[in-house]
Amino acid sequence: MKKIILPMLSLIFALGCSTARYFPKEFDEKVEFGMSLGSFERLKNDRVSKQDDGMPFRHVYLEEVTALPFEFIGYYFDDDNNKPLYEVIISYKDIKVRDQVARDLFGSPNAENNSEWHLKPKNGPEIKAWTHKQKLVIVALIPETEWHPDENS
Repeated sequence: MKKIILPMLSLIFALGCSTARYFPKEFDEKVEFGMSLGSFERLKNDRVSKQDDGMPFRHVYLEEVTALPFEFIGYYFDDDNNKPLYEVIISYKDIKVRDQVARDLFGSPNAENNSEWHLKPKNGPEIKAWTHKQKLVIVALIPETEWHPDENS
């Protein structure tokens, strides 16, 4: 009996402590909302290029990914504090694939005239997602970042 209970408890503990994923399965498992810019740069190294979008409050990195269903992935980091990742924009080669991935990740749209997803996890920031042209936009409402409601008041 002990041989069964210990592995079951380990599995339950591991599942209970895991961080929710809001990215497609093809994403690097180490990429997560709130990770620091420094950690991201060490992880992605020369696979991403810094972009100058003229917005001084954020850092934007672009990763071209031609082998997957994506064209590119944009990563947005705040310029303050530990410079957390708060937005990811994924451009897809096929809109049908984009829509299926969004449904798999978030279910049916539940906000803004059934065209957006708003998720309120028990742990972690609120997540919002929507589609635009070929893209799936996913944002975390991390305090003191661009999309957080307190930043827009």
